[in-house]
Amino acid sequence: MPLLADLSTRVHSKKYIGKFFSSVDSMKIISRIIDGLDYCHNQKVAHRDVKVGSIYYTEDNILKLGNFLLDNKTPHVYAQWPARKT
Repeated sequence: MPLLADLSTRVHSKKYIGKFFSSVDSMKIISRIIDGLDYCHNQKVAHRDVKVGSIYYTEDNILKLGNFLLDNKTPHVYAQWPARKT
């Protein structure tokens, strides 16, 4: 699944055309980010630089955390976590 854009790009593109994320969409995004960070922390991995520029979307609108910067050889590492059971 190729990555389309980071969350920052998506927010700015919506703002440019005069649209914004709804409150419901914003809460879904925040909830998914928290789920992802929780999953990483349970795996003993900490993301030290969470920001809109290190949260990515795939073509299927799946959020991925990126830019873990584990070492100089892996500038972009992405974490995909299991979907929440609702």
